[in-house]
Amino acid sequence: MNQTTATFKLALRYCRDHEELLRANAYAKSWACKDFKSSWNGINKHNNAKSTKFVTAVDGCSGEDNICAMCGEHFQKPYNALRDYHKNLI
Repeated sequence: MNQTTATFKLALRYCRDHEELLRANAYAKSWACKDFKSSWNGINKHNNAKSTKFVTAVDGCSGEDNICAMCGEHFQKPYNALRDYHKNLI
């Protein structure tokens, strides 16, 4: 049991240390076999794995409420400037 566990841990450590190399070799192999669809599917899965659906920080503001307040202030400034401009014309 201990020998099996040690072998598994050694293999797992190898995979973690060489993950990028193993992934690149897999992509190269699928390109060599002209299996472009699975190549691009694998690349897309890998590239999109680190992305998030929602933005967590905008211009130093974090949190949903703070971001909404910042956007509200940003978009009120141009509209208020137009209102002041039209008042000065009258």
